Amino acid sequence: MLTTKDLNCIIRPEGTEPFEVFQILKRAGVFVKIFPAPKSIFMICAPVILISESSLEQVKILLKSQGINYESFTLKNDIIQELL
Repeated sequence: MLTTKDLNCIIRPEGTEPFEVFQILKRAGVFVKIFPAPKSIFMICAPVILISESSLEQVKILLKSQGINYESFTLKNDIIQELL
């Protein structure tokens, strides 16, 4: 079972609302959360979708099947450490 400490991969959808992508992933059973963007990745404080890197392949398949383009960024630490 994954926890917030496992969230270390940002999904940034292109041309699709983040909340819509969040709902798609959540309905598919992916452990997903929305957090403010860490300053180590983005200069603006915008909401970002976070998943565990272990779910990245599943997410790739889900988003491709929905025709959603995205960028992914793997954090050096979990999201909690990145935001401190």
